[in-house]
Amino acid sequence: MRRIGLISMSVILVVSGVAISQDGKTKSGPKSKAEPKRITIEDLVTAAPLPEDYAISRKDIKDGDKLLGHKLFLTNGDAVSKAIVTVETKKITKREEKVAATKGYINGLARTFQDAGLKLVDKTIPEIDKNEFSKRVTVDLVYEKPDDGSKLYLQIQVFFTDLGYNVAVISDTKEDHDVLTKWASSVKAK
Repeated sequence: MRRIGLISMSVILVVSGVAISQDGKTKSGPKSKAEPKRITIEDLVTAAPLPEDYAISRKDIKDGDKLLGHKLFLTNGDAVSKAIVTVETKKITKREEKVAATKGYINGLARTFQDAGLKLVDKTIPEIDKNEFSKRVTVDLVYEKPDDGSKLYLQIQVFFTDLGYNVAVISDTKEDHDVLTKWASSVKAK
């Protein structure tokens, strides 16, 4: 249940447009030919270089003094479109634990969007209960804003080493969604 709360808290910040601290951000710059194909981010994950004009910030997830995980926020100023990478510190090695964790990630985010008054209008969710988790699980959800009918796109990518990783991409345009989901697909455990 704690996992759902952690995910929900981050999404509420994103959906409500609350600014995330600018301290310690790594900004992307113009593309250069000598740019590496992969970068290490906060010593937690590796990924393709950041999309242009996006920056990374980090927040540790704690319960009192106990470290539960880490969140990386890929943002572009006050834009709605962003990605959140969550790395849990708890070992998740058994298939049953992976099923439970994956359902927690998906349900936590979906509940947060529903609680924000958004209406689910399209979804693509693979079979979770029978999944062996040998590769990344990808869930696509499309929400509609009740005030103007505009769309909000959510993609959740889940993968495991001995830890749980999930990457949530939230976008208000298909163009941003395509750029961010491509970047999210490049995220790997360090």
